Amino acid sequence: MTGLPAEKESAQLPSCIRLIPGIDWRRVTTPVVSYSRISDDGENDEHGVRNQHRRNSLTAQRLGWTVVAEVTDNDITAAKADVVREGFEAIIQGLRVDMLPDGTKFVGVVTAVQDRAFRRATDYERFVDVFIDRPGHVFADHRGPLDLYSETVEGMGLVGVVISKMEARKISRRLRDFHRDRIMDM
Repeated sequence: MTGLPAEKESAQLPSCIRLIPGIDWRRVTTPVVSYSRISDDGENDEHGVRNQHRRNSLTAQRLGWTVVAEVTDNDITAAKADVVREGFEAIIQGLRVDMLPDGTKFVGVVTAVQDRAFRRATDYERFVDVFIDRPGHVFADHRGPLDLYSETVEGMGLVGVVISKMEARKISRRLRDFHRDRIMDM
């Protein structure tokens, strides 16, 4: 499988995508991207997303897949409708044609846990719609592969998104109450 465009150096990639160097494309059977996201990088050092990518690479390796690129949305929430996640959008666009903007081939996504990618039902539905539009796509989290072509798995994913959204709202409410209480204590 050749996954590289002929004129690699002329292709521009957004800063949220990092290609993995030194891939022997002759040995790649299932090229995937690793997706990581963290809402609040308080240290501003990307350690959280780096750790997720490391876990994603181990998951891909366990499954016999090859991570060809890391796609990162660092310090970006997935819970708000008005926030654009450049990396997530690049994956959506890439799955339509099975390649990144520079022509690097990929057929799937591995993420540490599903809520790193999906916090809102609309994002999950957009992803699944593009995913199932073409045969042969793969998806996995740390537990292993998930068959998004299965209606049962798709439905369970939507339930997971709803639970994730409820948890995000609880965290937000607790944080708001904490700050309000701190002000009142002054």
